[in-house]
Amino acid sequence: MRVWHAAAILCTFAFHNSLPGQTTKTEKIEIKEIGGRSLESWINDIRSKDPGKRSTAIQNVQLFGERSIKAVKPIIDALKKHAPPTSPVDASVRVHGAMALGNILGTLKEADKKLVADAVSVLRRYLGDGQVIIQIRGAQALEDIGPRASAAIPDLLAAAKEPLSWEVRQAAVAALGAVAWDEKAGPPFVVLKGLFAALGDNAVQVRMAAIQSMTMLGQPDDNKVLLAEANALDPVAKKDPEASIRIWAQVALINLTGNVAKERLNPICDLAEDKESAVRVEAVTAIGTIGKDAAAAIPVLIKALGDPEPNVVARAAWGLGRMGNAALAAVPILQKISADPKSTDALKRVAQEAVDYITGKKKDKK
Repeated sequence: MRVWHAAAILCTFAFHNSLPGQTTKTEKIEIKEIGGRSLESWINDIRSKDPGKRSTAIQNVQLFGERSIKAVKPIIDALKKHAPPTSPVDASVRVHGAMALGNILGTLKEADKKLVADAVSVLRRYLGDGQVIIQIRGAQALEDIGPRASAAIPDLLAAAKEPLSWEVRQAAVAALGAVAWDEKAGPPFVVLKGLFAALGDNAVQVRMAAIQSMTMLGQPDDNKVLLAEANALDPVAKKDPEASIRIWAQVALINLTGNVAKERLNPICDLAEDKESAVRVEAVTAIGTIGKDAAAAIPVLIKALGDPEPNVVARAAWGLGRMGNAALAAVPILQKISADPKSTDALKRVAQEAVDYITGKKKDKK
């Protein structure tokens, strides 16, 4: 199984918010009070009859770090009370409750198994709710919890077919990539079949989520299943109307087969010169994600360093850094970008980091 498969798809969703090389350092601090109140005080408000107090409390307990695990059972108890039409729980409480369960349990991997099972049981009910936002938050929370929420796979597969909301389908399809992950057994075929169907969805976001999830789930051990997956991705890579989908379907196929053939790499390289800057960004990002196996595309990345769009330049620089000393020809151009007073600080940093990786001053974590 190739080790870069998760990054291969995920990085495309973040390109417009950050540049490669940017990092945020966080210091672990124990929070004892929020708003002048202790964790126990906020937990008491989760049991309040006032839905506004309950929502606020659920949001605040999450800020207590690892200690927030103490709030999980009270949150679950509050959400279990939902029994429409006679005894509904306020929608805001349910929305924030789902988000809290995902945030807390997704962060704390060693949580009590029964507690996790109870949370998953509640969230599974969310997927059949009549409100779209409830369904979405339920799927997202299950995604955060990951493989420990595997009991929800049938519910997520059903939600992936929700006819009334592409956002529900997208959330469910994305969640399957996390929930169905199994390092030993590989992806379940029933899940892959659901993702194959999502590749034909009318919404581009759902199709992208399907490619993302298929890539995150890794290579099937069964060659017949692997072939079925390749056969599902191939027409998408060649014919999908959206360039971004074609790019990442090609990357998914490369990851799946381990074969960086010209017929897979060349279409991505061609799109690195697309008239749309967003497409060019994704194309150069894809090349960089593949890394040294895509060394034949180094000239494409070097050319992209002259692109008028800074995000294209940044992704090209990042990609060249991933190529190691095979990209030595790019060093003078990268040094010029790093020294250019017109370059942003972020772009200067990315260009210099690329030089450091290419020349061996830094080692790529790949």
